[in-house]
Amino acid sequence: MGPSPSNFGDFQPTSFMGNDHSPIEFSWVIDSENKMTVRFTSEPLSIFDGTPTSPSTWIPYLNSLASSELVEGFDTTWCQICYNTLLHSSPVNRHGSQHMSQFSFGADLTSKGLVGKAYFLPHIRCQVSNLTTTKLTTNAMEIMGLETPWSTVTSYLSTLPEHFQANPEIVSIDCTAPSINRAKVYVRTQATHYHAIADFMTLGGQLSDPSIDAALSTLRHLWNLLFVGIDEDTPLTSSNPGHFTSGFVLYYEMTLDRPTPMPKAYIPVQHYCDSDAHIARALAQYYKETGNVSVGERYVSDVQAIFNHRDLSVRTGIQTYIGIAARKTGSQVSIYLCPELFASERMRPGQ
Repeated sequence: MGPSPSNFGDFQPTSFMGNDHSPIEFSWVIDSENKMTVRFTSEPLSIFDGTPTSPSTWIPYLNSLASSELVEGFDTTWCQICYNTLLHSSPVNRHGSQHMSQFSFGADLTSKGLVGKAYFLPHIRCQVSNLTTTKLTTNAMEIMGLETPWSTVTSYLSTLPEHFQANPEIVSIDCTAPSINRAKVYVRTQATHYHAIADFMTLGGQLSDPSIDAALSTLRHLWNLLFVGIDEDTPLTSSNPGHFTSGFVLYYEMTLDRPTPMPKAYIPVQHYCDSDAHIARALAQYYKETGNVSVGERYVSDVQAIFNHRDLSVRTGIQTYIGIAARKTGSQVSIYLCPELFASERMRPGQ
């Protein structure tokens, strides 16, 4: 993960993963008091200056995990395709980008074991090749045999008005065999009201089944707890409109055995709420209202205890996104968490 915060000196961290460039992100899925999943994603950074490591090291690293047999069924076939089609060989060329991250690695940690994930950001390859991120992503999807579900996404995106335009920012791949793998394409839009995000989730009405209906219901439930008194047709205003993570994110999950994608919406609460305390209270209320009463009663204190370098009421930044996914069993809520490794409060003696 690169140097520790105290060792950066005159260097500046460069990772895209957190607003303070922390190179790691956690997510927490709470299905019930006794059923939770923790995930992490981390960007490999140089131990010398905190910049991304050389692209030439990324696939060998993944292959080393496959050969170690630490993770059963670890497979890098689709990772290699994404590496070949989405990334650029230079680790340091900014080409006008706000960051130079191209790759990160993560895992889902469950009671059944670990599932590896790789994330590919095509923005630098896009600028070097003069191909759009949509074209680069389409090339990857075609090689993986996912052109049918992906064309459903691109046909919808092509109809959007200019101010709602959304282009691929990240492609993530599970480190499993293609037959059971999932490709997820993340897009970001400046659409910021409920009905617009709901339209993205259904691809303009092309997607409709009970799981998507459940996800839309959950999105509305959380929206009304987070943005009290704001009409669902009223656009939200970002507190940091110039930041590259401002705007709502959605992903579309595609597999070889399904002709249509499955959506997930991310509410970027770090940019559209006034404090982590407000976000935590809204989530606590959501859990109470959906039957996880004990989780709701503990949620605020648990988050404060884990991230105790500052009070949750000071600002946003710890809880970065709330994700709402359509799953076969209904909707699933994920909370994304940044440890704020470079926060000023952590630079104090003893932190």
